[in-house]
Amino acid sequence: MTINSLPTGADNLRHEPTQKAPTGADTKQGWHKERVRGKTKWVVGFTLDGKRRRKYFATEREAKVFYNRHHGAKERARRTLATLPADELEGIFEARELARAGGFGLFQAVEYYANNCAAITPTLTVDAVEAFLKYKRTERRLRPRSLGNLKSTVERFATDPATPLYLAEVGTSHVRRWLAAQEVAPRTKNGHLINLKTFSGWAVKLGLIHKDPTEALEKQLTDATPPEVHKPEVVGAMLEAAREVEPRALAHIAIGYFAGLRPEAELLHLTWPEIDREAGLIRLRRTKTRRPRQVPISANLAAWLDLAQEVGAELPLRNHKKRLDLIRGAAGDPHWPHDVMRKSFCSYHYEQHQDAAKTAKVSGHSVQVLLDVYADLVLPAEAKAFWKIFPC
Repeated sequence: MTINSLPTGADNLRHEPTQKAPTGADTKQGWHKERVRGKTKWVVGFTLDGKRRRKYFATEREAKVFYNRHHGAKERARRTLATLPADELEGIFEARELARAGGFGLFQAVEYYANNCAAITPTLTVDAVEAFLKYKRTERRLRPRSLGNLKSTVERFATDPATPLYLAEVGTSHVRRWLAAQEVAPRTKNGHLINLKTFSGWAVKLGLIHKDPTEALEKQLTDATPPEVHKPEVVGAMLEAAREVEPRALAHIAIGYFAGLRPEAELLHLTWPEIDREAGLIRLRRTKTRRPRQVPISANLAAWLDLAQEVGAELPLRNHKKRLDLIRGAAGDPHWPHDVMRKSFCSYHYEQHQDAAKTAKVSGHSVQVLLDVYADLVLPAEAKAFWKIFPC
């Protein structure tokens, strides 16, 4: 659009000529009096952004002052338009045409921006991510593994060349495109989306953005993949290998399999005083949920703990990765997916007791997770063999 083709006048602030309408008349000109829900009101009719508007007042003076103020705004707008530089004038009318193409007026667009965007202090996306991770690390005291997972997602998103420099400019399309560009499995993409939703929710609460750009995005449907568990013969081999090559790790292995503690958040922080042999319980003070939990000591675990104390086993286990590698090598190098000892415990415990609530309580899971993930993974005979693994 060029200056020569711009429309003239101030149509978006057009008012009708000052004219007092008869009492009770239905007219948009000037101001008039009418009954509204049984009460007398003074009404001002005018046009704004090409749409007819009506505003109600209790007194004629209020209506007159309002009308004259808007009429004066119209005259001031006309005078101002005549003094504006050509490039600014062209920008105004281009914005006006753009707003009309979207089905709303220029005033509405500016009003929306003032209410929803202008009050936001521009924040660099990378700075927001840094503050978010600091909050999660210091105030929420997120575990290292969980913090690392969050950090991997949000830092990669913030530093992507296609991500807007300022957080307030990040939209749904940016998140959608970034997720689509990640060459990972659908389950991993869902994890990225969850992390970005967590970040955006925090930004909304702090007032860094007004709307969550991930709100309209949903997780992809994925096929359920059952967790891998160790067969009883593998469990027995691991315990015997620990007994032979790394006896200091024997308690760690036995508790991992027969009590199902979370390896990073719980097992690696467990101490001997938390094992109450008289009560037959492991009294966890530090858990993933940050709530104490008690795990009953099974008969075979009690036997392995007796042996572990005899050989001077450590709790917590130091240099656990190196020692576990040695034990796995001596046991035939079984596959070692994440949390395999815990997943084995949950599966065998549920199969033995057939009570999702009971297994959920001792493992720190929800009942629904137990039923969705661990039910019917192992055979009754395998569960029976698992709970009969004792030291020879």
